[in-house]
Amino acid sequence: MIEAAWSYRFPARLSRQLLLRQERQPRLIRDIAWKGQLRLCARYRKLARTGKPANIVTTAIARELSGFVWAIARQVAVTTDGSHKTNDPSQRRRQRTTQHRTSGQGRGRGRGQENPREHYLPNDHSDAGF
Repeated sequence: MIEAAWSYRFPARLSRQLLLRQERQPRLIRDIAWKGQLRLCARYRKLARTGKPANIVTTAIARELSGFVWAIARQVAVTTDGSHKTNDPSQRRRQRTTQHRTSGQGRGRGRGQENPREHYLPNDHSDAGF
């Protein structure tokens, strides 16, 4: 993650090679990736302008990058034959929520279902900018 975070020093762009690689990916995944590219490039520049050391800035970017990777991983399901299938949020049924009274965790969502970075997931009404 740290090595990948160093690339966010440069402006966000899509090269021809990257466009060709992304052609086979579902639109939802490409949108999350582009949103992450824009946010992390801007955040890197903002943190660097404040005078923070480059290692600290890169570590912060890597931490945020893991949130975008997590958001993409939530959208893809691996089947038994090794192929990938996109989890379409409109087709999924709502999961039951569980309150874990003994541990104080859960807060209305099942254990392991919490999303600490909900703002990384694309909004249904935010397609205008992509």
